[in-house]
Amino acid sequence: MESYREDGVRLHGIDKWKPSNKKMKTLVALKVHKATYQAKEIARKFAGNQKGKPYNYLFHKPERTDAYYCSSLIWRAYKEAGHGINGGSDKIVTPYDIVKDKDTKAYYKKGMEA
Repeated sequence: MESYREDGVRLHGIDKWKPSNKKMKTLVALKVHKATYQAKEIARKFAGNQKGKPYNYLFHKPERTDAYYCSSLIWRAYKEAGHGINGGSDKIVTPYDIVKDKDTKAYYKKGMEA
């Protein structure tokens, strides 16, 4: 699941991902390595239930559940499952916060052409 500017929350394969701007050079897919199977299922179901909701341009409001910024969707899904993956802050959740969180680990990395 991803929240994308053009069409909000949607599901698509990792091979279909495109950078949302020319500055993006790398795609990194992460997993929450300490999450149990049950926690992953809770996060997956929560994210799936958000399909069709709009993109949240107010990225500094991750507590919103009516619209999602890209990283706030994943943060909220794992928060629902009992995992805080934001580097310790609930005020702003950026992709960088999630990548650098001690509980996440990259499992896929792809260089993108600008």
